[in-house]
Amino acid sequence: MYTLVQTAKLNGLDVLKYFKFLMRKVQLREPLDVIACLPWSREAQMECTLD
Repeated sequence: MYTLVQTAKLNGLDVLKYFKFLMRKVQLREPLDVIACLPWSREAQMECTLD
């Protein structure tokens, strides 16, 4: 958990937004695109960047 928080911070993400983003991805019940869940992915950057 600590590593996820620190990696999100290092990539300029809002940690709470990033965790919500991850939970939405997991709940979709589709094959999980792990690459899209990484904090440096384009999708994560677009949805979770600090304001």
